[in-house]
Amino acid sequence: MKSILRNLIRETLILEKVSLPPEEYQCTNGRVVRFGSATCVRDLEKRLTDTTFRRDDCAHRTADRSNYNGILASLRRNLKAARKIYESTNS
Repeated sequence: MKSILRNLIRETLILEKVSLPPEEYQCTNGRVVRFGSATCVRDLEKRLTDTTFRRDDCAHRTADRSNYNGILASLRRNLKAARKIYESTNS
């Protein structure tokens, strides 16, 4: 019953063109974990920190800096979604 409901919700969201977080997440070390797990959240935080550091090394108003800003926006969205899942499963 639970899987039927989950599939129905997923199909509805796909029809509404709402993006869902991935069910699996590949860490920087290559390990695949569940999206929203503590390991996933820590890895996303580390990626965000590393990417921010790299972005800050770029000169202002350059294509490289703009590219990093796009990547950072995506990482922040993913981290927010992962934290939401993590908090809902651990509360």
